[in-house]
Amino acid sequence: MFQGCSRYPTKLEEISEMDEYTNTFGFYNIYPKGSLGPDNRLGFNYGITDVYCTPLIGVNDVNFTRAILLFALEELCVDHTKMFAGGHDEGGSMVLNLTIELPTYFKGFASVAARSGSLNLTVAKPLVALCQEDFLCRWFSDYVKAANCGNREYVDGNRRWSWWIYENCENEYYVNQNYADGCWPGGNDPPGRRCHNGTLIYSEILLNFWNSLKADPSTPSREEMIASLKAELEK
Repeated sequence: MFQGCSRYPTKLEEISEMDEYTNTFGFYNIYPKGSLGPDNRLGFNYGITDVYCTPLIGVNDVNFTRAILLFALEELCVDHTKMFAGGHDEGGSMVLNLTIELPTYFKGFASVAARSGSLNLTVAKPLVALCQEDFLCRWFSDYVKAANCGNREYVDGNRRWSWWIYENCENEYYVNQNYADGCWPGGNDPPGRRCHNGTLIYSEILLNFWNSLKADPSTPSREEMIASLKAELEK
């Protein structure tokens, strides 16, 4: 789980309450810490100039992610076929970058309130995207087009949020898209308090989405992943 601009990963851990929610599914949570930019704010270099956080020129956060994956595969008891990447705000944009740079290693992705991302897709992996219906959502509409998704199906919604599922995407993957003003369960601002009133809870949506994904027959073996990650990190 990648944190947003200038926030420490412990803050995302706190407001998302992902540790509590993931216990139900038997997942590990890893919270990478971004690097300090010239403006002394934490962030990730996801390859696109950001108007909110100074770009971290020269920092290779894709390799940072490779190192995290290698650690998890070698040191933790993880199922290599069930690794996921999620993020909020600028961390969500980092996740969008990983859908381009490292699709092989992840079974699915989740991005909350991301700013933008590249669309040089080589493979469309399952993605749940949560955002308000404004400029933050434009990337996800473009993602749907780039993934050649069709059959937009309206699932549920009310005055404040709507939910669609896109099917028939490339390689039989699908993209699950959501326009929302929901919240993390532990937030202290007004959206956070609304969460406890039975509204949209991001953590549950992310985990339920990931847990629902079918096995991907193209997933490399654990040994192949480790060898590939080491080779990339040694370049």
